[in-house]
Amino acid sequence: MARWLKRHIALVLTVIVPTCAAILYYGFVASDVYISESRFLVRSPQHPMQGGFVGQLLQVSGISHSQDDAYSVHDYILSRDALRELDAKAGVRKAFTSKQVDLFNRFPGLSWDDSFEEFYR
Repeated sequence: MARWLKRHIALVLTVIVPTCAAILYYGFVASDVYISESRFLVRSPQHPMQGGFVGQLLQVSGISHSQDDAYSVHDYILSRDALRELDAKAGVRKAFTSKQVDLFNRFPGLSWDDSFEEFYR
């Protein structure tokens, strides 16, 4: 066994050791992480489109200026105001700072900075 380890040290160090470390971490240390995803489409009120027949055809098919509204919603969702409101209503910061979350996924984790800016980042 020792002779095999010496001959295949690169394999042991690059494949076997990291795989065993990952199994131990994800199997026994890491907290369960649940991800929920929701998608929605924001449409603006019907505005007359320019472009004659082609514009009317696109409007009937559902292609309109809703991208303008979607960008503003997207920007708000990624804003500090949205995080403050989410924290006030749902306790997001409390969930991320819980002692039930493992050290690497917990906020602030290994960092000493527990400011709102760091939490936002």
